[in-house]
Amino acid sequence: GEIEYIESDQHYLNYYLAGIKEPLRERQKISDKCTLLADSGIVRIHKKYAINLKHIKFIDNEYAQVIMKSGKKLPISKTFKSDIKERFKLYLRNNY
Repeated sequence: GEIEYIESDQHYLNYYLAGIKEPLRERQKISDKCTLLADSGIVRIHKKYAINLKHIKFIDNEYAQVIMKSGKKLPISKTFKSDIKERFKLYLRNNY
């Protein structure tokens, strides 16, 4: 399955894949993984989360969160807010 989002859990990452309930785990830093997967549309939104642009339903600015197509809601921190908005706009422009 395709990565929907990644959650950092201390020294491990949980990979949540589209259509699969249980996450895959790997010992890795989220910053390193985001660098490796940058070309795949994986974008950091929070110190604990990175998301796949393909799986965003919309960005809720009022509550500073991303609503995923699966219904999952993930927080956006101030640090990554403008970046995720720009990247999502670009993604939509290039894919729709």
